[in-house]
Amino acid sequence: MCLEQDCTAVIMLTNVMERGITKCASYFPAKEGDVVGSSSLEVKNLHTSKQGEITVRKIQISSSVNGSLKTSALTHFHYTTWPDHGAPKDSQAIRTMCNALPPLRRQGETVAVHCSAGIGRTGTFMAIDITRCKLQRLNEKDAIGEEVSTTTLHEALAIPDLVHELRMQRMGMVQTLEQYEFIYQALKEELLELVSAPAVSPDDQGDGFVRSL
Repeated sequence: MCLEQDCTAVIMLTNVMERGITKCASYFPAKEGDVVGSSSLEVKNLHTSKQGEITVRKIQISSSVNGSLKTSALTHFHYTTWPDHGAPKDSQAIRTMCNALPPLRRQGETVAVHCSAGIGRTGTFMAIDITRCKLQRLNEKDAIGEEVSTTTLHEALAIPDLVHELRMQRMGMVQTLEQYEFIYQALKEELLELVSAPAVSPDDQGDGFVRSL
């Protein structure tokens, strides 16, 4: 799938085993330098590093079909402390992963997000990431002097509408009330962090529109 969809990143929000239950197939080699797969498909761990609660792997995928070899590299972000059906204590790790994605998707490549069932933690992460992207676009408009109306800002922050849209595409996205509340918590923490950040020049990535809140 990653080869087919030209994925440059995978966000993994579950562990392979949780509370003694298999939650996800072990589809990648955990150790640096190891390879898993078959004669037609190989997945190699090129490099592993830790960023707080996130394990970051550089993974190479090679597929050989009818004598044709296709190879692709992607970044694998593995967040291991998000409880199933629950929410993290804070959003720092989630926002760290969101911040790493823009350079990986600038050329139109795909980012894959998954947990176990692919609805609770996945839907929550996607709602946070999509809303942050909307806010960033408004922030960029404000930085170059374009007007950002209150109506436009409210539309960007319309979480109920966004969750409904996600559920129209995949039933059950954002599974629990705790996860739904966490979306608001993450965005609140993001805005508070931006408001408290030092002022920047217009040539930098500004946070002027956020400060105007």
